[in-house]
Order: sequence, then C-alpha cells, then structure tokens
Amino acid sequence: MASGKGSPRRRWQLLRFTAVIVVGLLAVYLVVRGIVEFFVIDYSRPETYHDLWGGPSLAGVLVVHSGPGLAILIFAGVYLYRWRRARRKTVSVPGASE
Repeated sequence: MASGKGSPRRRWQLLRFTAVIVVGLLAVYLVVRGIVEFFVIDYSRPETYHDLWGGPSLAGVLVVHSGPGLAILIFAGVYLYRWRRARRKTVSVPGASE
C-alpha cells in the first residue's frame, strides 16, 4: 500500500507547478507596477516622488519602480524568441520529405 505521501516525482511536479505560479504572479505584479508608475507620478512636482525608493531624482524612481518590470519583459522576449527558434529547427529538418 502507498504511504500517503505520494511519489517523489509527483511531489517534485507539484513543487515546480507552485513555483511557476508564484514566480508568474510576481512577474505580472512587477510589470503592471512598472507600467502604472508612469501614470501615478506627478512629473511637475518633485516633492511627490522625492521620498520614494530611488528618489530624490525622477530617473532613480523610475529605474527602481519600473526597471524590474522592464527586465522581466526583456527576459520574456528573449526566452520566447529562443524557444520559437529552437522549435522551428526541430520542426523543419532539412532533407525530410513532407
């Protein structure tokens, strides 16, 4: 009989699934936060962003608040590009008849 704990493979799959969900939600949060930051800041009044992380300069605030989201979008773009390129190579094998 099974011990009730499940197989190590099943536990590993569940852990990986949970990690992907948590990291995905964090990535979505950071991207949305980075986009919203551009609309929340009052650019004409430095006192509104002076005490935020990355302040007192506007550039610092935007780098700290929008930088992680931009980095995630760049990483996702590179990952998808490489994934599609690798997928195309495996699908179209030279010399194969269709």
